[in-house]
Amino acid sequence: MATRATVDQVAKKVGVPFDPGGDRHRGPLDYRVSLEHIVDVSGFMTKWETVASHLGVDDATVESIDHKYRDLPKKREEMLKAWRNKDWSNATYRRLGEVFYKMSRTDLTERVFKLAGGNSLEFNQPQEVVTAAIVKDLVEEVRKVKEEVMKGQEEVIKVQDEIKQEVRKGQQEIKEDVRKGKYATQKDMRAIQKGLTHSVARLQEDLQKTAET
Repeated sequence: MATRATVDQVAKKVGVPFDPGGDRHRGPLDYRVSLEHIVDVSGFMTKWETVASHLGVDDATVESIDHKYRDLPKKREEMLKAWRNKDWSNATYRRLGEVFYKMSRTDLTERVFKLAGGNSLEFNQPQEVVTAAIVKDLVEEVRKVKEEVMKGQEEVIKVQDEIKQEVRKGQQEIKEDVRKGKYATQKDMRAIQKGLTHSVARLQEDLQKTAET
């Protein structure tokens, strides 16, 4: 409890509301650390393996990150992301600030708490709620785009069907007229063929315009 009381004093110093009434009233320090702030804080960290140990990141994960990434800043960032994914709702600004305080990095504790203070305009609204609203809006936009694409595809298919029907119709007319002996010369046959070609070309132009829109 002594550590928490001291950390809350740091929160007061930087002007961040903290929770004086227990777990029933959460403050911004008890929100889950955002990915954006993970990247920010990792750029100022040292002794990332020690930080991992304090946060409860297991040795296997630390070793995996150490072997996978050669760049030190990337190792720090990925370790914090692993902690965030592992602890989920417990991966809070308060928890991260406490670890830095234990390591005598009060500067980082203050930085973490300042990030928490600017994390939400309403301190009684958890970050997850804000994020969920943004995601919902994005999903709705994607749905609208998909609907527009489907409408365009339907128009293309419609024009393609019209082309096929026009070709079949013309072919049937030619066959029927030939059967009846309507065309006595090849000139007549070329004339009907030219008309059919013109009709198909017109429909293809319509198809291209539909595809472009």
